[in-house]
Amino acid sequence: MPTGPFQTLLGALGVLFAYFLGRGAVKLRRGEVTRGATFSWALRTTVCVYAVFFFGGLRWPFILVFALAAASLIGGVWLESRPKKVEDLSKIMFPEE
Repeated sequence: MPTGPFQTLLGALGVLFAYFLGRGAVKLRRGEVTRGATFSWALRTTVCVYAVFFFGGLRWPFILVFALAAASLIGGVWLESRPKKVEDLSKIMFPEE
């Protein structure tokens, strides 16, 4: 049975879960989420990346998924740690006259 599509799906999920793990780690540090929520993202990421390794071994699909998951984790941390600018549109929508 070919495992290529299964590895691709698990790899994509692992990369996506790594992004949310990075965001959750920053939110955990701020005290916005619980430890359990961040732990669940870590568990999902680990299971998906390990499944790619389990079905394919230490070959290029695993190395690619691992590198993309690491980059996604760093990207999630970086984007969540940056303060977001909130525009106040109430003065534009309702001008004071």
